[in-house]
Amino acid sequence: MRNLLKSILSNLDTILAIVLAVVAAIFGIFGIFPNALMPAIAGALALLATSLIRDRTVRDRFMVEVQKLNRELETLKTRPTGDGFFSRKTSETALIAEAKEEVWLLQETGSKVVEENFKTFEALIKQGGKLYLITASTDPAIVALIALRNKNLSSEAIVSRQADAGLKIRSLKEATSGSPGEIAVRHLPYPLDITAVFVDPQAQNVEARRGLIRMVGFKSFFDDKRDFVVSYRDAPETFEYFSHQFRQMWDYLAQPTAGATERTPGDT
Repeated sequence: MRNLLKSILSNLDTILAIVLAVVAAIFGIFGIFPNALMPAIAGALALLATSLIRDRTVRDRFMVEVQKLNRELETLKTRPTGDGFFSRKTSETALIAEAKEEVWLLQETGSKVVEENFKTFEALIKQGGKLYLITASTDPAIVALIALRNKNLSSEAIVSRQADAGLKIRSLKEATSGSPGEIAVRHLPYPLDITAVFVDPQAQNVEARRGLIRMVGFKSFFDDKRDFVVSYRDAPETFEYFSHQFRQMWDYLAQPTAGATERTPGDT
C-alpha cells in the first residue's frame, strides 16, 4: 500500500494529465460543456509539458553521471599495473641515437653504455652536442657497497669496469679533440639507487625530452632489473623529478666541499 501511494504521488502530474485528457475526450465526443473543452485540453497539455520537463531534467542528470562513470572506467582501464608499467633489458642505444643536443648519463661505472654508444657520442660531440656523465666514486668504501648489493660482480670486477670506463672516456675525448661539443665527468660518493639516461632534457622542443630510468635493486641480475621510459610530453612531472635528481647531483658535485673531480675513472 505504501509503495502504491508513493507511486501515485511521484506520478501525480501524469495521472492528472490522463484524467483531464479523458474528460476532454468525453466533452468532445458527446458535446458536453463545450466551453470547458479548451481549458481541459490546455490543462492536460500543461501537465504533460511539466512532466516532460521533469523527465528531461532527470535524464540530463542521469547522463552526466553516466558520462562521469565512463571517464572513471576509462581511467581505470588505461592505468597500468606494475607489470604493465615496468620493462626489463630496455636498451639505451635507440634512445641515445635520438639525441640532438645533450645526453645526461647516471651510471655506476659507465663502461657498458660508453662502449655501446661510442660512435654516437663521438658524432654528437663533433656537431656541438654535450655529454655529461655521473658515475659512482672509485672510493673503496663506495665500491664495496656497490659490490655488496650486486648479484654477480665483486669489488675487483667493479674497479676493473671503472678503469675500463676511464679508458673509453679518454679515447672519446681524444677522438673529439677540437670539436665544438663538450664532455664532462663527475663522481658521486654515493652508491646510486637508480641509473638513468636522459636525451635532450633541456630542449626547446619538449617532444625531444626523453629518459630511461633503471632501478638498481639488490642482488639482482642486470636482466631482472626493472626499468621504464619516461618522456616530458607524456609525464612532465615524472620526467622533471628524475632529471632534476641528475641536476641536483651535478650541482652538488660542483661544490668544492663535495670533493668531486673532473677526472675519469682510472686517472692518476
